[in-house]
Amino acid sequence: MESASPTVTSVRIKSILNGGLSTFFETTDEFVSTEVIEDNILYQVKNRSGGKNKNKVVFYGDHIWSPMYGQYFDELVEYSSLNTRDLDTLDNGVKHALLNKLSGDNDFKLCVTHLIGVDSAGHTYNS
Repeated sequence: MESASPTVTSVRIKSILNGGLSTFFETTDEFVSTEVIEDNILYQVKNRSGGKNKNKVVFYGDHIWSPMYGQYFDELVEYSSLNTRDLDTLDNGVKHALLNKLSGDNDFKLCVTHLIGVDSAGHTYNS
């Protein structure tokens, strides 16, 4: 199965959270990701009735989320994904952080995780 262009991670994340279609011209966003100001799922969760303190959003994963959506996360644990030959450090870190969170306090409304090992394997080994 082939993915349509652009296959840029930050552009795909923005499309998923904002509900819009990405364009080829948005590929430059991968290199200079800025805070997303359009309506998105994270904004909606944070601003639902119940107040911001009751609508806690946690994130574990790829560091590219932080510049775009970091303002919505009450807890942020991020890992670098720049070394595409490292197929498991990020995923293992996310798994460990997530399991700790789930075995402890579940005081969040939404938990977002981003595992990237399979994507890195594709980039590294052209699979």
